[in-house]
Amino acid sequence: MPLRSHDSQAHAATQTAGFRMSHIAGTASSLAGFYSTVAGAIAGTVIGRSFDGTVRPLLIGITVLCAATFATVLFTEKFRLISHKAAPEVKVPCQ
Repeated sequence: MPLRSHDSQAHAATQTAGFRMSHIAGTASSLAGFYSTVAGAIAGTVIGRSFDGTVRPLLIGITVLCAATFATVLFTEKFRLISHKAAPEVKVPCQ
């Protein structure tokens, strides 16, 4: 089941790529997909090659990748993890 969480993250990243570049959304989406595939292949190869019969390399790999993901989110969000935005005012017609 770990692939499920990765799939949803990849989908969210692909959608985010289209927000700022709507005129080239297809290109941005394919570049984001290419990058995530290559990064996953490299990370998987490094973790797989370090296998020594224990789960230690896997745990270290997961820890390092989670820390890198967290650092990336901090950097891209300008070190604001939670930002409260006011909800838009919705007018409900009287019935």
